[in-house]
Amino acid sequence: MMRNKYIDSIGIRGFLGQNNIEVRFDQSINFIIGLNGTGKTTLINLIRSALNCDTRALRGADFEEISIYFIPVSGKTRPNLRIIKRKTLPAVHSVIEYQYKNTSKSDPVVIKSTAENIRYVLTLGLYLTSVTTRMSRKRML
Repeated sequence: MMRNKYIDSIGIRGFLGQNNIEVRFDQSINFIIGLNGTGKTTLINLIRSALNCDTRALRGADFEEISIYFIPVSGKTRPNLRIIKRKTLPAVHSVIEYQYKNTSKSDPVVIKSTAENIRYVLTLGLYLTSVTTRMSRKRML
């Protein structure tokens, strides 16, 4: 039986070009509250794009690095995902680098998104979507 990995926290460096933010999540229900235009929807879209390996959306998003930490499933293993945007000119050709570590001490699996290896990034996206997300419609009601 596959066990879900819940998101514990997310850190974003260079969010909207200038802010560094960290968000900690509860395992049940979470609310993001803020004034209009403060980036609530942008944050949710960035998380979705990161977990779905939507490199096209990530290239267009304004960030430098995303770190996603998952709650340990068993023992003290704490899986994490790091996404780094390596800017190039023109920006549509920026490289999106995924680094996934199953434990904090393990070596990362590194995949760089380019036009040539997009199928590997999509495969990683399917894997991450299947084991790391818990955004069911039942919970959002």
